[in-house]
Amino acid sequence: MKRIIYEKASRMESTLQELFDWHTRPGALDRLTPPFMPIRVIDPPTGIQNGCRARLEVKIGPWKKEWQAEHQDYIQGKQFKDVQLSGPFRHWEHTHLFSDGSSPTCILRDHVEFELPLSWVSHYLLKPYIHHELEELFSYRHRVIFNDLLAHQRAKGEEMPQRILVAGGTGFIGRHLIPFLTTGGHEVSRLVRHPVESKGTDIYWNPAKGELNPELLEGFDAVINLAGENISQGKWTPEVKNRIIESRVKGTHLLSQTLAGLKKKPTVFISASAIGYYGDRDDEIMYVDKAPGNGFLAEVCWKWEQAADPARAAGIRVVHPRIGIVLSPDGGILKKMLSTFKWGLGGTLGTGKHYMSWITIDDLIYAMHYVLHRKSIQGPLNLVGPNPVTNAEFTKILSRVLWRPALLPTPAILLKALFGEMADDVIFASKRVRPIQLLHSQFEFAYPDLEGALRHLLGK
Repeated sequence: MKRIIYEKASRMESTLQELFDWHTRPGALDRLTPPFMPIRVIDPPTGIQNGCRARLEVKIGPWKKEWQAEHQDYIQGKQFKDVQLSGPFRHWEHTHLFSDGSSPTCILRDHVEFELPLSWVSHYLLKPYIHHELEELFSYRHRVIFNDLLAHQRAKGEEMPQRILVAGGTGFIGRHLIPFLTTGGHEVSRLVRHPVESKGTDIYWNPAKGELNPELLEGFDAVINLAGENISQGKWTPEVKNRIIESRVKGTHLLSQTLAGLKKKPTVFISASAIGYYGDRDDEIMYVDKAPGNGFLAEVCWKWEQAADPARAAGIRVVHPRIGIVLSPDGGILKKMLSTFKWGLGGTLGTGKHYMSWITIDDLIYAMHYVLHRKSIQGPLNLVGPNPVTNAEFTKILSRVLWRPALLPTPAILLKALFGEMADDVIFASKRVRPIQLLHSQFEFAYPDLEGALRHLLGK
């Protein structure tokens, strides 16, 4: 059976060495895996040299299949190849080719040769579908590589952290942030709540019991705290509310207090907060100097930020990114909305007049990285995109991107019956937040408008 060939080439605004090095580092495969495709990295490769292998899980309809590939034909600075050892194709070879462009750019070219399983019938029936899927896959990959390299380049010449400690690294944001940092050449360790190997990079802590060994925190250049109980798992019973507060306040205070007592303190402590700080403010534009609003989340965020006071008092630059609605199809609100919208059952939430201050997961991690080396940025920081929209506008744009109708509004009374206080504080609270500090400091959003952001995230 004749092999099918697919190729895609893009010009990258980086040197050839920077592009090639990015592919050699831990986290590259995670960054290259689209969140809109049913692919999961089981075991990433330990490198791209000959003999290194990667294992992925691919979902085909209701079935899951393991895909194992081996790197071959490695030539430093020029190419490497992924060859399928077992998986969904009869044959698969993917060659990554790197070449110089007009200075200071370079060219990334992906050359894929594959054969489909089964008979010649599948070749003709599935070829257009596979070609479309590959175009979505590699278009996404090239955008990510281009923007990741650009984000790392902006830190050139700055006093960049090299050793970074992340709390909450296994959560929704952390799963995206850590691979981005490691592909940029940073050494990243995680704070985890399970026993760790003595030779590993993970560090054990238990905020509930106040357990954290200060000796293991010496020498980190930066610390990023993303730890906290998920706020949107159901009704806020008194027990749930207590866990939400304690998971943020106790953990942040323990970490902050420990950092303050170190001999070699980190230069920056980024401790997450949220735009829940502002409460429900209708269409009023929110800046960081606004007082906290009313409601449970506003109280949580205020206490969360205050818990970092020991680090602040010790002279560490502390930044509180007040994070908005983070968009990605593999987590957060967008993941929950997709299941109904794809079936044509989506619609506005209540009247749809409340504002949603959103940011893509990519722009969020780029902004986090940007803040690491911007000494002028400290204290609270609105970490949202530049163009908030109402829920009605969000609904209209999402339905257009998905080519699905959105004619079934969800009554507010139903959501309030299901989720109680959380519906008022999270689902219907209107927050029109502006990222003025980021805009004034010349940070450039990769996805500033909602439709372009959703098309990137959903492969449309």
